[in-house]
Amino acid sequence: MLRLTGLDNHGSGALNLSLFVRSMLSDEAKWQAIQVFCQFVLGSKEEAERAREIEPGAPQMRRRRTGRRRRDFVRAP
Repeated sequence: MLRLTGLDNHGSGALNLSLFVRSMLSDEAKWQAIQVFCQFVLGSKEEAERAREIEPGAPQMRRRRTGRRRRDFVRAP
């Protein structure tokens, strides 16, 4: 598991956008750390979504469709 350390000045463990931005702008090493962290988080989320899409019991709307729009699932008002 990838963790960011040294970004929370208050010791609460809470991270927010303004804290991320301040940290990124304050130091090149922190910029790199946050970049790696964000890539890791987004990659993990995308991998989990792909796993849900190929799951045999997944609802039809969740499954990946190739080359066709959701017209089969969209109802005209």
